[in-house]
Amino acid sequence: MKCEECGETMQWRCTNQETGVAKYKCPICGNVQLGEDDWKEPVVVPRTPKHYYVRDGKYYVRKFIGRNHKVIYIGCYGNEETANKVVDKMKECNWDKSKISLVHDELNIKRINRTWVCA
Repeated sequence: MKCEECGETMQWRCTNQETGVAKYKCPICGNVQLGEDDWKEPVVVPRTPKHYYVRDGKYYVRKFIGRNHKVIYIGCYGNEETANKVVDKMKECNWDKSKISLVHDELNIKRINRTWVCA
């Protein structure tokens, strides 16, 4: 945007979030002009899961530990909600692999074929 008085490039000052009208000011002569701002609402990127991944419609819960990335495999679950619950409970017990059966009992998770399902 150019200044109407001196032709210098205007500097953006602020934008009214309700109306979308922006205020610009000339750094040379101090002239103030209003204009439309081309600012767009930021796009929210969906959060990627940290301790599980999806493959073939199943959710695999695992945790990498240490510098050499030792893997603690917890299980394969039928839906994302169950996988999130298991991750939260495993965080509570500091990813102790001996507590997996207690976590499954607490969340009422049963094994069907090769997948754990919340009953």
